[in-house]
Amino acid sequence: MEASAVAALTGVLQGLMDAENGNFFVGAVPLNDYPDYTSIIKRPMDLLAVKNKLAAGDYKSAEALARDVRRTFLNAMIYSRTRFAIVAKTARALLDRFEADLARARRDTPALRSPSLSEPRRAKACAAALSAVKKHKAEGGKRPLASPFLVALDPSRFIGYELIVKKPMDLVKVEARLKGSGGDRYATVADFVRDVRLTLSNALRFNQALEDMAENGIRCAAVELCRLFDDHCGAAGFDVLPCDTWRDCCACTDALLRACDDRGMVEEMLLFLFPINYYFNGGEPPNYGKHVKVRTSVSEALARVLEGKTRTDVAFLRDMLRIFQNCETYWRAMRKTEPEDAATYIDYAQKCGGLLVEVAGEVFGPEVVALARDKEYAPGAKRGGS
Repeated sequence: MEASAVAALTGVLQGLMDAENGNFFVGAVPLNDYPDYTSIIKRPMDLLAVKNKLAAGDYKSAEALARDVRRTFLNAMIYSRTRFAIVAKTARALLDRFEADLARARRDTPALRSPSLSEPRRAKACAAALSAVKKHKAEGGKRPLASPFLVALDPSRFIGYELIVKKPMDLVKVEARLKGSGGDRYATVADFVRDVRLTLSNALRFNQALEDMAENGIRCAAVELCRLFDDHCGAAGFDVLPCDTWRDCCACTDALLRACDDRGMVEEMLLFLFPINYYFNGGEPPNYGKHVKVRTSVSEALARVLEGKTRTDVAFLRDMLRIFQNCETYWRAMRKTEPEDAATYIDYAQKCGGLLVEVAGEVFGPEVVALARDKEYAPGAKRGGS
Protein backbone atom coordinates (compact mmCIF):
# COMPACT_ATOMS: atom_id res chain seq x y z
CA MET A 1 0.00 0.00 0.00
CA GLU A 2 1.04 3.59 -0.56
CA ALA A 3 2.55 5.53 2.35
CA SER A 4 -0.49 7.80 2.64
CA ALA A 5 -2.79 4.76 2.95
CA VAL A 6 -0.57 3.20 5.63
CA ALA A 7 -0.50 6.50 7.54
CA ALA A 8 -4.29 6.86 7.41
CA LEU A 9 -4.88 3.29 8.57
CA THR A 10 -2.30 3.65 11.32
CA GLY A 11 -4.24 6.67 12.55
CA VAL A 12 -7.48 4.67 12.58
CA LEU A 13 -5.83 1.88 14.58
CA GLN A 14 -4.20 4.27 17.02
CA GLY A 15 -7.54 5.93 17.65
CA LEU A 16 -9.03 2.57 18.62
CA MET A 17 -6.10 1.71 20.85
CA ASP A 18 -6.26 5.10 22.61
CA ALA A 19 -10.03 4.96 23.14
CA GLU A 20 -11.50 4.33 26.59
CA ASN A 21 -10.84 0.65 27.39
CA GLY A 22 -9.15 0.26 24.01
CA ASN A 23 -6.24 -1.34 25.87
CA PHE A 24 -8.43 -4.45 26.27
CA PHE A 25 -7.62 -5.27 22.64
CA VAL A 26 -3.92 -4.41 22.53
CA GLY A 27 -1.82 -7.56 22.69
CA ALA A 28 -2.68 -11.24 22.55
CA VAL A 29 -4.98 -12.76 25.17
CA PRO A 30 -2.80 -14.38 27.89
CA LEU A 31 -3.57 -18.09 27.60
CA ASN A 32 -2.24 -18.84 31.06
CA ASP A 33 -5.05 -16.69 32.47
CA TYR A 34 -7.70 -17.91 30.03
CA PRO A 35 -6.84 -21.54 29.16
CA ASP A 36 -10.15 -22.17 27.36
CA TYR A 37 -9.67 -19.25 24.97
CA THR A 38 -8.32 -21.16 21.96
CA SER A 39 -11.00 -23.83 22.31
CA ILE A 40 -13.59 -21.13 21.62
CA ILE A 41 -11.70 -18.61 19.44
CA LYS A 42 -10.28 -20.24 16.31
CA ARG A 43 -8.73 -17.11 14.76
CA PRO A 44 -7.09 -15.01 17.52
CA MET A 45 -6.28 -11.41 16.60
CA ASP A 46 -5.54 -8.13 18.40
CA LEU A 47 -4.97 -4.50 17.46
CA LEU A 48 -1.25 -4.52 18.19
CA ALA A 49 -0.77 -7.49 15.88
CA VAL A 50 -2.76 -5.64 13.19
CA LYS A 51 -0.65 -2.52 13.64
CA ASN A 52 2.57 -4.52 13.42
CA LYS A 53 1.40 -6.33 10.28
CA LEU A 54 0.52 -2.98 8.70
CA ALA A 55 3.95 -1.56 9.51
CA ALA A 56 5.63 -4.67 8.09
CA GLY A 57 3.76 -4.35 4.80
CA ASP A 58 1.83 -7.59 5.28
CA TYR A 59 -1.50 -6.10 4.17
CA LYS A 60 -2.04 -5.62 0.47
CA SER A 61 -5.33 -3.81 0.97
CA ALA A 62 -7.34 -1.89 3.53
CA GLU A 63 -10.06 -4.52 3.43
CA ALA A 64 -7.56 -7.21 4.45
CA LEU A 65 -6.68 -5.10 7.48
CA ALA A 66 -10.36 -4.44 8.16
CA ARG A 67 -11.08 -8.15 8.30
CA ASP A 68 -8.50 -8.55 11.07
CA VAL A 69 -9.87 -5.59 13.04
CA ARG A 70 -13.39 -6.95 12.78
CA ARG A 71 -12.12 -10.33 13.87
CA THR A 72 -10.46 -8.74 16.92
CA PHE A 73 -13.72 -7.24 18.16
CA LEU A 74 -15.91 -10.18 17.19
CA ASN A 75 -13.57 -12.51 19.09
CA ALA A 76 -13.93 -10.30 22.13
CA MET A 77 -17.71 -10.32 21.91
CA ILE A 78 -17.86 -14.07 21.36
CA TYR A 79 -15.60 -14.92 24.30
CA SER A 80 -16.55 -12.16 26.74
CA ARG A 81 -20.31 -11.79 26.18
CA THR A 82 -21.17 -14.02 29.17
CA ARG A 83 -17.86 -13.61 31.01
CA PHE A 84 -16.76 -9.97 30.96
CA ALA A 85 -19.62 -7.70 29.91
CA ILE A 86 -17.53 -4.52 29.82
CA VAL A 87 -15.09 -6.10 27.34
CA ALA A 88 -17.86 -7.34 25.06
CA LYS A 89 -19.77 -4.04 25.11
CA THR A 90 -16.60 -2.04 24.51
CA ALA A 91 -15.80 -4.31 21.56
CA ARG A 92 -19.25 -3.67 20.08
CA ALA A 93 -18.85 0.10 20.46
CA LEU A 94 -15.33 0.13 19.00
CA LEU A 95 -16.39 -2.01 16.06
CA ASP A 96 -19.04 0.60 15.23
CA ARG A 97 -16.40 3.32 15.59
CA PHE A 98 -13.96 1.43 13.39
CA GLU A 99 -16.44 1.12 10.52
CA ALA A 100 -17.17 4.85 10.70
CA ASP A 101 -13.47 5.80 10.96
CA LEU A 102 -12.52 3.53 8.07
CA ALA A 103 -15.25 4.98 5.86
CA ARG A 104 -14.01 8.48 6.70
CA ALA A 105 -10.40 7.53 5.98
CA ARG A 106 -11.40 6.15 2.60
CA ARG A 107 -13.23 9.37 1.72
CA ASP A 108 -10.31 11.55 2.80
CA THR A 109 -7.42 9.42 1.45
CA PRO A 110 -7.27 8.92 -2.34
CA ALA A 111 -4.91 5.95 -1.94
CA LEU A 112 -7.60 4.08 0.01
CA ARG A 113 -10.23 4.42 -2.70
CA SER A 114 -10.75 1.71 -5.27
CA PRO A 115 -8.00 2.15 -7.89
CA SER A 116 -8.76 3.27 -11.41
CA LEU A 117 -8.58 0.81 -14.29
CA SER A 118 -6.89 3.43 -16.44
CA GLU A 119 -3.54 2.06 -15.26
CA PRO A 120 -2.52 -0.82 -17.60
CA ARG A 121 -1.11 -2.94 -14.76
CA ARG A 122 -4.44 -3.06 -12.94
CA ALA A 123 -6.43 -3.66 -16.13
CA LYS A 124 -4.09 -6.54 -16.95
CA ALA A 125 -4.56 -8.06 -13.48
CA CYS A 126 -8.35 -7.88 -13.87
CA ALA A 127 -8.16 -9.48 -17.31
CA ALA A 128 -5.99 -12.28 -15.90
CA ALA A 129 -8.45 -12.94 -13.07
CA LEU A 130 -11.39 -13.05 -15.47
CA SER A 131 -9.52 -15.35 -17.85
CA ALA A 132 -8.70 -17.74 -15.00
CA VAL A 133 -12.37 -17.89 -14.02
CA LYS A 134 -13.52 -18.50 -17.60
CA LYS A 135 -10.98 -21.27 -18.29
CA HIS A 136 -11.06 -23.15 -14.97
CA LYS A 137 -12.17 -26.79 -15.12
CA ALA A 138 -13.00 -29.19 -12.33
CA GLU A 139 -10.57 -32.05 -11.89
CA GLY A 140 -11.25 -34.46 -14.74
CA GLY A 141 -13.81 -32.09 -16.26
CA LYS A 142 -14.14 -31.60 -20.00
CA ARG A 143 -15.58 -28.11 -20.14
CA PRO A 144 -14.95 -24.95 -18.09
CA LEU A 145 -17.06 -24.53 -14.97
CA ALA A 146 -17.91 -21.02 -16.12
CA SER A 147 -19.86 -22.23 -19.17
CA PRO A 148 -23.30 -21.58 -17.56
CA PHE A 149 -22.24 -18.04 -16.63
CA LEU A 150 -20.93 -16.79 -19.97
CA VAL A 151 -24.16 -15.36 -21.35
CA ALA A 152 -27.36 -14.09 -19.77
CA LEU A 153 -30.16 -16.59 -19.17
CA ASP A 154 -33.42 -16.28 -21.07
CA PRO A 155 -35.92 -15.51 -18.27
CA SER A 156 -38.77 -17.03 -20.30
CA ARG A 157 -37.14 -20.46 -19.97
CA PHE A 158 -36.74 -20.30 -16.18
CA ILE A 159 -39.88 -19.76 -14.13
CA GLY A 160 -39.45 -17.15 -11.43
CA TYR A 161 -35.96 -16.06 -12.53
CA GLU A 162 -36.84 -12.38 -12.77
CA LEU A 163 -38.42 -12.47 -9.30
CA ILE A 164 -35.26 -13.91 -7.73
CA VAL A 165 -32.49 -12.25 -9.75
CA LYS A 166 -32.95 -8.49 -9.79
CA LYS A 167 -29.69 -7.55 -11.52
CA PRO A 168 -28.73 -10.09 -14.23
CA MET A 169 -25.05 -10.23 -15.17
CA ASP A 170 -22.83 -12.55 -17.20
CA LEU A 171 -19.10 -12.95 -17.86
CA VAL A 172 -19.25 -11.99 -21.53
CA LYS A 173 -20.80 -8.67 -20.54
CA VAL A 174 -18.14 -8.25 -17.83
CA GLU A 175 -15.37 -8.87 -20.38
CA ALA A 176 -16.88 -6.36 -22.80
CA ARG A 177 -17.01 -3.68 -20.12
CA LEU A 178 -13.47 -4.46 -19.05
CA LYS A 179 -12.28 -3.93 -22.63
CA GLY A 180 -14.50 -0.90 -23.11
CA SER A 181 -16.46 -2.40 -26.00
CA GLY A 182 -19.26 -0.10 -27.09
CA GLY A 183 -17.90 2.72 -24.97
CA ASP A 184 -19.10 1.18 -21.68
CA ARG A 185 -15.94 0.70 -19.60
CA TYR A 186 -15.40 -0.03 -15.91
CA ALA A 187 -13.96 2.96 -14.09
CA THR A 188 -12.50 1.14 -11.08
CA VAL A 189 -11.34 -2.28 -9.95
CA ALA A 190 -14.27 -2.38 -7.52
CA ASP A 191 -16.75 -1.99 -10.40
CA PHE A 192 -15.20 -4.96 -12.21
CA VAL A 193 -15.04 -7.18 -9.12
CA ARG A 194 -18.62 -6.30 -8.21
CA ASP A 195 -19.96 -7.59 -11.52
CA VAL A 196 -17.95 -10.83 -11.48
CA ARG A 197 -19.23 -11.58 -7.99
CA LEU A 198 -22.74 -10.54 -9.02
CA THR A 199 -22.64 -13.08 -11.86
CA LEU A 200 -21.67 -15.88 -9.49
CA SER A 201 -23.91 -14.82 -6.62
CA ASN A 202 -26.90 -14.71 -8.98
CA ALA A 203 -26.26 -18.39 -9.64
CA LEU A 204 -26.50 -18.99 -5.91
CA ARG A 205 -29.67 -16.95 -5.67
CA PHE A 206 -31.46 -19.00 -8.30
CA ASN A 207 -29.90 -22.43 -7.85
CA GLN A 208 -31.12 -23.52 -4.44
CA ALA A 209 -33.04 -26.51 -5.83
CA LEU A 210 -34.19 -28.84 -3.09
CA GLU A 211 -34.36 -31.87 -5.38
CA ASP A 212 -30.59 -32.26 -5.17
CA MET A 213 -30.00 -29.81 -2.31
CA ALA A 214 -26.35 -28.79 -1.87
CA GLU A 215 -25.22 -31.07 -4.71
CA ASN A 216 -26.58 -28.71 -7.37
CA GLY A 217 -23.86 -28.61 -10.03
CA ILE A 218 -24.26 -24.97 -11.06
CA ARG A 219 -24.35 -23.86 -7.45
CA CYS A 220 -21.17 -25.80 -6.64
CA ALA A 221 -19.46 -24.38 -9.74
CA ALA A 222 -20.33 -20.82 -8.64
CA VAL A 223 -18.81 -21.40 -5.20
CA GLU A 224 -15.63 -22.91 -6.63
CA LEU A 225 -15.21 -20.08 -9.13
CA CYS A 226 -15.78 -17.47 -6.45
CA ARG A 227 -13.04 -19.13 -4.41
CA LEU A 228 -10.70 -19.00 -7.43
CA PHE A 229 -11.58 -15.37 -8.14
CA ASP A 230 -11.07 -14.52 -4.47
CA ASP A 231 -7.54 -15.95 -4.65
CA HIS A 232 -6.72 -13.85 -7.71
CA CYS A 233 -8.12 -10.71 -6.07
CA GLY A 234 -5.99 -11.32 -3.01
CA ALA A 235 -2.83 -11.95 -5.03
CA ALA A 236 -3.41 -8.70 -6.95
CA GLY A 237 -4.01 -6.73 -3.75
CA PHE A 238 -7.53 -5.66 -4.71
CA ASP A 239 -9.24 -3.87 -1.81
CA VAL A 240 -12.53 -5.68 -2.34
CA LEU A 241 -12.21 -9.06 -0.66
CA PRO A 242 -15.37 -10.54 0.91
CA CYS A 243 -16.09 -11.81 4.42
CA ASP A 244 -13.02 -13.65 5.73
CA THR A 245 -15.14 -16.68 6.61
CA TRP A 246 -17.31 -16.81 3.49
CA ARG A 247 -16.24 -20.41 2.89
CA ASP A 248 -17.65 -21.27 6.32
CA CYS A 249 -20.86 -19.45 5.39
CA CYS A 250 -21.15 -21.64 2.29
CA ALA A 251 -20.44 -24.73 4.39
CA CYS A 252 -23.15 -23.73 6.87
CA THR A 253 -25.71 -23.30 4.09
CA ASP A 254 -24.74 -26.65 2.57
CA ALA A 255 -25.02 -28.36 5.96
CA LEU A 256 -28.47 -26.84 6.53
CA LEU A 257 -29.74 -28.01 3.13
CA ARG A 258 -28.34 -31.51 3.61
CA ALA A 259 -29.79 -31.75 7.11
CA CYS A 260 -33.24 -30.74 5.84
CA ASP A 261 -33.01 -33.43 3.16
CA ASP A 262 -31.79 -36.09 5.61
CA ARG A 263 -34.55 -35.32 8.14
CA GLY A 264 -37.41 -35.13 5.69
CA MET A 265 -37.86 -31.36 6.03
CA VAL A 266 -37.81 -30.48 2.34
CA GLU A 267 -41.37 -29.16 2.35
CA GLU A 268 -40.64 -26.91 5.32
CA MET A 269 -37.34 -25.56 4.00
CA LEU A 270 -38.73 -24.89 0.53
CA LEU A 271 -40.59 -21.86 1.88
CA PHE A 272 -37.41 -20.06 2.95
CA LEU A 273 -35.10 -20.51 -0.04
CA PHE A 274 -36.20 -17.54 -2.15
CA PRO A 275 -37.55 -14.00 -1.63
CA ILE A 276 -41.15 -13.86 -0.44
CA ASN A 277 -42.39 -12.40 -3.74
CA TYR A 278 -41.30 -15.60 -5.53
CA TYR A 279 -44.08 -17.48 -3.74
CA PHE A 280 -46.74 -14.82 -4.37
CA ASN A 281 -46.31 -14.15 -8.11
CA GLY A 282 -44.29 -11.02 -7.57
CA GLY A 283 -46.35 -9.72 -4.67
CA GLU A 284 -46.48 -10.30 -0.93
CA PRO A 285 -48.96 -11.71 1.60
CA PRO A 286 -51.48 -9.22 3.07
CA ASN A 287 -49.86 -6.68 5.41
CA TYR A 288 -46.46 -8.37 5.11
CA GLY A 289 -44.55 -5.10 4.97
CA LYS A 290 -46.35 -3.89 8.09
CA HIS A 291 -44.91 -6.72 10.18
CA VAL A 292 -41.61 -7.54 8.42
CA LYS A 293 -39.16 -4.68 7.96
CA VAL A 294 -36.05 -6.47 6.64
CA ARG A 295 -36.80 -9.08 3.99
CA THR A 296 -34.35 -11.88 3.30
CA SER A 297 -34.07 -15.54 2.25
CA VAL A 298 -31.49 -18.32 2.21
CA SER A 299 -30.46 -17.49 -1.35
CA GLU A 300 -30.16 -13.78 -0.56
CA ALA A 301 -28.22 -14.30 2.67
CA LEU A 302 -25.51 -16.36 1.01
CA ALA A 303 -25.36 -14.18 -2.10
CA ARG A 304 -24.73 -11.10 0.04
CA VAL A 305 -21.69 -12.80 1.57
CA LEU A 306 -20.15 -13.51 -1.83
CA GLU A 307 -20.90 -9.96 -2.98
CA GLY A 308 -19.04 -8.55 0.02
CA LYS A 309 -22.16 -6.88 1.49
CA THR A 310 -22.12 -9.17 4.55
CA ARG A 311 -18.68 -8.93 6.10
CA THR A 312 -18.60 -11.34 9.07
CA ASP A 313 -19.80 -14.78 10.01
CA VAL A 314 -21.89 -13.30 12.82
CA ALA A 315 -23.63 -10.93 10.39
CA PHE A 316 -24.34 -13.85 8.07
CA LEU A 317 -25.89 -15.86 10.89
CA ARG A 318 -28.03 -12.89 11.91
CA ASP A 319 -29.25 -12.68 8.32
CA MET A 320 -30.05 -16.39 8.27
CA LEU A 321 -31.83 -16.34 11.63
CA ARG A 322 -33.91 -13.37 10.47
CA ILE A 323 -35.40 -15.53 7.69
CA PHE A 324 -37.21 -17.73 10.19
CA GLN A 325 -37.88 -14.88 12.63
CA ASN A 326 -39.65 -12.99 9.83
CA CYS A 327 -41.92 -15.96 9.21
CA GLU A 328 -42.77 -16.30 12.89
CA THR A 329 -43.34 -12.57 13.29
CA TYR A 330 -45.72 -12.37 10.35
CA TRP A 331 -47.77 -15.45 11.12
CA ARG A 332 -48.09 -14.63 14.83
CA ALA A 333 -49.65 -11.37 13.72
CA MET A 334 -52.03 -13.29 11.44
CA ARG A 335 -53.15 -15.94 13.94
CA LYS A 336 -56.57 -14.41 14.55
CA THR A 337 -57.54 -14.27 10.88
CA GLU A 338 -55.71 -17.40 9.60
CA PRO A 339 -55.15 -19.68 12.61
CA GLU A 340 -54.50 -22.93 10.72
CA ASP A 341 -51.97 -21.46 8.30
CA ALA A 342 -50.34 -19.54 11.12
CA ALA A 343 -49.86 -22.69 13.21
CA THR A 344 -48.37 -24.54 10.23
CA TYR A 345 -45.92 -21.87 9.17
CA ILE A 346 -44.82 -20.99 12.69
CA ASP A 347 -44.03 -24.67 13.18
CA TYR A 348 -42.05 -24.72 9.92
CA ALA A 349 -40.07 -21.64 10.95
CA GLN A 350 -39.27 -23.05 14.38
CA LYS A 351 -38.16 -26.40 12.99
CA CYS A 352 -35.92 -24.90 10.29
CA GLY A 353 -34.60 -22.17 12.59
CA GLY A 354 -33.74 -24.75 15.23
CA LEU A 355 -31.93 -26.85 12.64
CA LEU A 356 -29.96 -23.78 11.54
CA VAL A 357 -28.82 -23.18 15.13
CA GLU A 358 -27.72 -26.81 15.32
CA VAL A 359 -25.69 -26.94 12.11
CA ALA A 360 -24.28 -23.42 12.58
CA GLY A 361 -23.02 -24.49 16.00
CA GLU A 362 -21.11 -27.31 14.33
CA VAL A 363 -19.63 -25.02 11.63
CA PHE A 364 -18.91 -21.83 13.59
CA GLY A 365 -19.15 -22.95 17.22
CA PRO A 366 -21.98 -22.45 19.73
CA GLU A 367 -20.49 -19.21 21.09
CA VAL A 368 -20.65 -17.59 17.65
CA VAL A 369 -24.27 -18.65 17.26
CA ALA A 370 -25.10 -17.29 20.72
CA LEU A 371 -23.63 -13.89 19.79
CA ALA A 372 -25.60 -13.82 16.54
CA ARG A 373 -28.80 -14.49 18.50
CA ASP A 374 -28.09 -11.84 21.16
CA LYS A 375 -30.04 -8.72 20.13
CA GLU A 376 -28.00 -6.52 22.47
CA TYR A 377 -24.96 -6.91 20.22
CA ALA A 378 -26.74 -6.42 16.91
CA PRO A 379 -25.67 -3.36 14.86
CA GLY A 380 -27.66 -0.31 15.91
CA ALA A 381 -28.97 -1.92 19.11
CA LYS A 382 -29.35 0.32 22.13
CA ARG A 383 -26.71 -0.64 24.64
CA GLY A 384 -26.96 -0.17 28.35
CA GLY A 385 -24.19 0.27 30.84
CA SER A 386 -21.74 -2.42 31.83
